[in-house]
Amino acid sequence: MLELSQLFKEVKQLPVLPVLLLDLMQSFSDEDVRVEDIAKKIGMDQSISAKVIRIANSAAYRRGKEVESIEQAVIRLGFNQVRSIVVAATLSNTFPSTPSFDKNQFWKDTFITATIAKKLAKHTNVNQETAFTCAMMHNIGELLLQILKPQECSLIAMAVESGESVFPLSVKLSDLTIVKLVHS
Repeated sequence: MLELSQLFKEVKQLPVLPVLLLDLMQSFSDEDVRVEDIAKKIGMDQSISAKVIRIANSAAYRRGKEVESIEQAVIRLGFNQVRSIVVAATLSNTFPSTPSFDKNQFWKDTFITATIAKKLAKHTNVNQETAFTCAMMHNIGELLLQILKPQECSLIAMAVESGESVFPLSVKLSDLTIVKLVHS
C-alpha cells in the first residue's frame, strides 16, 4: 500500500529543473531582453539548440532560406514559440525513463494537450503561454508516480491491459485519492 507521507518523502529524490531553464524563463520575462542574449543561453544546451533550429526549419515555419543559427531560429519563431519549445524540451529531458512506461508517448500527449490549451487560450483572456505551461504540468503526478513507484504502476498497467478498471486498482494499491494513475 502506498502511503502518502512516504510518497512525499520520496519526491525530494526527483530531479531538479536545470538552472538554464530558470534563467531562460527569467530572460523571457524581461521586456528589454535581446535576441542575442536568448540565443546565447539556448546555445548552452545542445539538445535544446537542435530542437529550436529543427523546428525553425520545419515545414510549418520555413520561409525561404534555411536557418543556420540559433539567433536566426529565435527571430523566425519568436520569443513565445521558443519559450514553449524550451519548456517542453527541458521537462522531457529532465525526468528519467522507467521500465514499462513510454516516456516519449507521455510527453507527446502532454505536448499535444499544451498546444491545444494554448490555442484555446487565444479565445479567452488567459495568457497563451501560461495556458501552455500549465498544460505541460497537468499530468505531472502520473510521471512522478511512474518514477517513484514503477512496480506499482506497472502492475496497474498490466491489469488495465487485461480489462480491469483503473480506479479500483489504484485504490487497492494506495491510500491516495487518484482517479487515474496510468493511461489505459
